[in-house]
Amino acid sequence: LDARLVAQLGCRPDVQRVHVGDTGCASAVVALQQAWNHLRAFPGHRAVVVAVEICSAAYFLDDRLETAVAHAIFADGAGAVALSADGAGPTIVEHRTLFRSEHLGAMGFAYPGGRPRVILSKDVRRIGAQMMGEMAQALRTTHGLKREDVAHWILHSAGRRVLDRARVLLDLRDDQLAHSRTVLRRYGNMSSATIFFVLDEMLRADTAVPGDWGLMIGLGPGFAAEGALLRW
Repeated sequence: LDARLVAQLGCRPDVQRVHVGDTGCASAVVALQQAWNHLRAFPGHRAVVVAVEICSAAYFLDDRLETAVAHAIFADGAGAVALSADGAGPTIVEHRTLFRSEHLGAMGFAYPGGRPRVILSKDVRRIGAQMMGEMAQALRTTHGLKREDVAHWILHSAGRRVLDRARVLLDLRDDQLAHSRTVLRRYGNMSSATIFFVLDEMLRADTAVPGDWGLMIGLGPGFAAEGALLRW
């Protein structure tokens, strides 16, 4: 895919590329972090982060409830974000990663007969919301921010129950999760591409003003949360 994009976009022959895989729904934020690191080292460069997910390729038929739930939630999707050291759009102030290895088996893949089957524990709804809360707290504390200082919440549309728990845990209003819920309702959970859809919904709403703070949080196997603090 990256080679085809390089050709179609007419990139220079010395273009740099990084493939991020096997980090599940958090992959886009992981890749965003790598692009951010690169641009801090080379301010004159430009970067594009592309997230493509073909979740239907992991279709598996058995009698497990978690398999049925996974097929009901996950969908195919793709999204992209362009980054530069200047220009319009929010600034990435900080990135942070949070691992909770004690929940390693809560989400991932098994390969019975060599075919991928989603592992999706019912504990994900609790773990995911909890780790969103931990990530939000860590990013806010570092910059002396209170919950009410954050105007925009760009949270991974992991599932309805994860978002319900996250709303309570983070003490958010219903409208602060509207973009995440809209994406889940319209498109489903498109794994890593989902967070870019939520960001797009937020930007299209055009409610941000200079000085606003935002939090972007993705979730993935590990169990891991990937977060970014944004400033307009």
